[in-house]
Amino acid sequence: MFKKVLLWVLSIFIVILSLNYAFAQTNTVEKKLQIYMGGISTINEEYSGYSVGSEFDINTLIPIHTISSTVNVIGLQSPVINYKNIEKTYLIAEGDDITVFLKDGTYFAGTLLNKDGWEFGYGPIILNLEKYKDVNKYESPYIVINEGLIKTIELKNLNNIEKLLSDKSDSMNIIINGSVKSTPIIVAYATRDAFRWRPQYIINLDNGNFNGYAEIASNFDLGETNLTLILGNPYIEEIYAATSYPEAMRAESPGGVGASFGEITQVGEQWQYPYKGKVKLSKGNITKVPLFDTKFNLKEFYFWNGGRTMLKYGFKNISKNPIANGTLSIYRENTWIGQDILKWVSMDEESEFTAEIAYDVDISEKISREDTSILADRTITTTTKEININNYKNKRIEIKIERTLPYNSNFVEANVKPTIEGKTLKWNIIADANKKYVISYTYETIKTTK
Repeated sequence: MFKKVLLWVLSIFIVILSLNYAFAQTNTVEKKLQIYMGGISTINEEYSGYSVGSEFDINTLIPIHTISSTVNVIGLQSPVINYKNIEKTYLIAEGDDITVFLKDGTYFAGTLLNKDGWEFGYGPIILNLEKYKDVNKYESPYIVINEGLIKTIELKNLNNIEKLLSDKSDSMNIIINGSVKSTPIIVAYATRDAFRWRPQYIINLDNGNFNGYAEIASNFDLGETNLTLILGNPYIEEIYAATSYPEAMRAESPGGVGASFGEITQVGEQWQYPYKGKVKLSKGNITKVPLFDTKFNLKEFYFWNGGRTMLKYGFKNISKNPIANGTLSIYRENTWIGQDILKWVSMDEESEFTAEIAYDVDISEKISREDTSILADRTITTTTKEININNYKNKRIEIKIERTLPYNSNFVEANVKPTIEGKTLKWNIIADANKKYVISYTYETIKTTK
């Protein structure tokens, strides 16, 4: 009798265990990862198998650099969120490359220099403008900007990925509990530098073959996830309260992936590469995977604007997707010959890249005449310059020449008519083999004396 009772109890216990195990198997989590080019990522964890009214209680790991203000839980009634070993994470921090747009329409691109990191509303920010001096119209290498003047900040690049890849602490605990209101339950958040990707391109000058790749770096063991790579960066805007700083002011010193991506799609204003299937991303791994292949008709020309003469190639983006900012490696057959940076090229837009320095196309400029007239209220200096072109090649070539006049100057005349865009003069010259050419142009510079 005792044996029968014991067997009966064991049977019930096994059935209960089986039911619990079966119930546990219905509680699953599906992960989705989106990676922006600048180093911001968004992660969605979708929990299924919970019934409405039941209690939801999880303790899981998230990247240490998760931005706490972005954590959003959908599907729970008044969820409680607790973090363990959390550190303050800024959307923007020291060392990041950003563009700051002011309310008056001006903007400055540079590297953030604030010592302790900076977040919205924290106070004035300090930028080093040197890295982007080609787009900054400013005399000093540094600028202090009052947050009350800022309209928008565009994230260009996060610059501390190498440091973070060597960090031992890559994760922290997050505990979420609450009553289930709807299913599935979604835990969504954004993180900086846990993952990063950047485009890389290879072009063959002989046949125009163009190959796009993505280099993906991981600083967190996410496990299996659905992956989408986003061309571009998130839009970030905040309202600021005015402070005592009346205007922007100068400062002399500062204070394991597979290789199969689906067809690119446009969602809103974002272009996205969805990965087919799931991937497993592990800390410290950097993987290069193919994105797309296409072919361009290349147009060869030479370019000079005062420095060395460069061999360039123009093309029209006839592919089915835009080409994001990225490094372009240039080949002839199987030999690497150089590298350039491609800026964003929209579909059907024309662009160009520099392939090599052209040592046998010699172009120089000199002043051939200069006269000055002094009037009662101004001084007028008339300058004539000669551009000497020597094509030492044994073939006919096209040369594009650009010269920019001083800001207070006006174009007068030239022996070869240029195209004028603002203060920039442009010429397209077809130079025969082993021929010399001279372009002469004149401009006036006016300085007021009163």
